[in-house]
Amino acid sequence: MEDVLAFAVNECGLAELDRDSVEVREEYEQLRASFILQYKPELLGEQAKLPSLESEEPEAVIEHLEKCKKQFQHAMAVPKELFDIDMHKYIKKYSNINENLDVVIETKYGYIGGGASGDKAVKDLNEMMKRLHKYYGVKQEDIDNKTERYKNLIRTLCVIC
Repeated sequence: MEDVLAFAVNECGLAELDRDSVEVREEYEQLRASFILQYKPELLGEQAKLPSLESEEPEAVIEHLEKCKKQFQHAMAVPKELFDIDMHKYIKKYSNINENLDVVIETKYGYIGGGASGDKAVKDLNEMMKRLHKYYGVKQEDIDNKTERYKNLIRTLCVIC
């Protein structure tokens, strides 16, 4: 994954954001909470599984959102010594203020994701995600075992073809 980080900068022209910036810290917290739920839900105990939203009535939605907020707070309370991630956020700057592109790469769990707004940025992101996933690649055992890494490559190549 360290090579993917270098590829993002050197070959894709991305600039890494300061890891202490508010934007990066917020995304880090969200991604860390999500990864705790995905990879180590036992660290959250009974907070790991939320009941389904029972109805679309405003009171039920508010109650469900409160449960989600509590779950997030529990995830944030998990000490980093028990679970941490290594997230890097990159951006591409455009002259048009309405164009935005960002890429997030997490090295411990092999996550590559991104977002964009504006026609040129979306087109650039699609191409960039394809390049990043191809560069990261898969091993034969990923193909044989249909790992998440393999599935992510296939999804990226199929969606962006």
